[in-house]
Amino acid sequence: MHRISFSLAFLCCILFIPLLCLVNPSFSQPISPIATFSIVGYDPGTGDLGVAVQSKAFAVGTVVPWAEAEVGAIATQAFADPTYGSEGLKLLKDGLSVEQILERLLAADPEREVRQVGIVDAAGNVANHTGNDCLEWAGAVSGENYTAQGNSLAGEAVVEAMGKAFEETEGELADKLMAALFAGQEQGGDVRGQQSAALLVVRKDWGYGGYGDRFIDLRVDDAEKPIEELNRLLEIHKGFYSEDDFSSETAVELLDGQGLPQDFALLPPYPNPTNSSLSIPFQLAAPGNIRLELFNLAGQHLETLLAGMMPAGHHRLRWDSGRRSSGVYVVRLTAGAQTQAHKLLLLR
Repeated sequence: MHRISFSLAFLCCILFIPLLCLVNPSFSQPISPIATFSIVGYDPGTGDLGVAVQSKAFAVGTVVPWAEAEVGAIATQAFADPTYGSEGLKLLKDGLSVEQILERLLAADPEREVRQVGIVDAAGNVANHTGNDCLEWAGAVSGENYTAQGNSLAGEAVVEAMGKAFEETEGELADKLMAALFAGQEQGGDVRGQQSAALLVVRKDWGYGGYGDRFIDLRVDDAEKPIEELNRLLEIHKGFYSEDDFSSETAVELLDGQGLPQDFALLPPYPNPTNSSLSIPFQLAAPGNIRLELFNLAGQHLETLLAGMMPAGHHRLRWDSGRRSSGVYVVRLTAGAQTQAHKLLLLR
């Protein structure tokens, strides 16, 4: 009898559980809330877009931050729906405003009252949403080029401190975002504690080797003090990938009084041939991220002479060639999809 009862119970489980999963697919994979605080921001000086986040949840960086260069950045959290990130970026590329995007995403979501979202576009416009059923305290503050939001927080002071830190911190976007995380944590942060953090900053053509846009993509998935660890990783990143990684034997200047050029151009280096230093003039019709690099005739990359965000105008790079032996070299300037090159001859 017991054996028959057990067999019937086992059969019911086999039949019932798959049926329940068909009716409600989320039954097979319970969703935990990503109770957290985050900030999305934009830097009009460099065009950088990014997200920084901390949570008492494992691997928050796999869920919350979304960004695409020259498009926007999105944080999706609380009972997070990652499609708010992917779909939101698509809608930004379609030309919708941040308010229109939130309206469309929320209207299509029956669980909108447990969602929390922050969006910034590539012009610095921001919008946010905190559902009525998000874990208290929950809310957001926004200002010029940023929105900070959180749930399950110690109080409103958390996001207020984040906004103030973003506004008052000097430096690049990554520094401003990190300062916001530290400020939020100092006000109590997530009431459950700390576990993971992430920082995502995108910049056009600044992915590894110039491929892609992920300028900074750092994650701390499980740590006692994840914000401190994330900041340590950022400092390491600066050492490897900073804009100052070009030769210390170069100096660049913006030439005044010539007006704005009409097009992109790398002008002939001079004097050429040379046996010491030479000048490499170039012009940019619009501000942008550029790379000025030196190659040998076989196409081997020898060094990066200049890399970083440069304003529109006429520029001149002064390069000391003393470390290089006699021979023919190629200097190449790249800005986005535009590239020009010139040969130069060193004589010793």
